[in-house]
Amino acid sequence: MNDYDSSVTLAGQHGRDNGKNFQIREVPPVEMATFILRLLGAIRLEGVDDLRALMTPAEGVDEIDTVLRLLAGCDATATRALILDVLKYVMVAPDPQHPGMFRALRDDDIKELRTLGDIIGAFVRTHVMPGI
Repeated sequence: MNDYDSSVTLAGQHGRDNGKNFQIREVPPVEMATFILRLLGAIRLEGVDDLRALMTPAEGVDEIDTVLRLLAGCDATATRALILDVLKYVMVAPDPQHPGMFRALRDDDIKELRTLGDIIGAFVRTHVMPGI
């Protein structure tokens, strides 16, 4: 990593993902701009102000509640495509004894829905929110 790398690492904390490390790599700006436009369409929002309001939960609100509010009424097919695009930028260090040994994420690496939610939340906070 260099000083301009905006990748973020988070530790798996839920069930069968406990002890794994996940790294979300930096997304090129052109891809991120396209992603944001697709996101707005998929979750059927009028604009970035609506997205910003949804992603800024009230104090004391659980993050999963925010995610569920965000997904309510969305285009499921488009949302699935967006999630798969997000996961292309995620690497995993599956062995807790080697937390820095990252490799490409495979379909079966994420075992818990809460972990997937944590990864998507981290992606949105570090890549989407600063861009809008």
